[in-house]
Amino acid sequence: MNRDLFARWAVGQAHQDVEDLYASFVRRREEVWDQRPLEAALIQVGEWLIEPEWQVGPFLQAANGDFAGARQAVEESWERYANLQVYQHEVTQESVTIHGFLKTAIEQWLEALDLLEQGLNDDAAPLAESASRRLAALVVYGDHLDRQTTTTGASYDA
Repeated sequence: MNRDLFARWAVGQAHQDVEDLYASFVRRREEVWDQRPLEAALIQVGEWLIEPEWQVGPFLQAANGDFAGARQAVEESWERYANLQVYQHEVTQESVTIHGFLKTAIEQWLEALDLLEQGLNDDAAPLAESASRRLAALVVYGDHLDRQTTTTGASYDA
């Protein structure tokens, strides 16, 4: 870590764009690590969810023909996430995996909405379902982390 970045980090000012921070973390890793176990677990959770658990938000809007509303919800969600302050010490193997999983869900949603707007419903349906299942799986995972924190008294900031 260079001195300027360390100095800013030490006083809590080492904020970087979310995407840049995660990308730089992946690029500078000297050791090879595997994201597949957590990602596979999240995909499995998404597959286990029953329809009412993953058919929420943008999925319901799109199913009702409100493509513009669904797109707005997805884009606003990503924008809020992308504007979060993320500090170097918060970037871990787990957070990088979660970031990539979320980014894929958003990209799938936007692609599905493009297809829906073109009337290609059969092509859009699997993408919309996958994106919704991914987002729902992240909610389940977040709830799991919250329960762990409550049970153990641990802090995300530790």
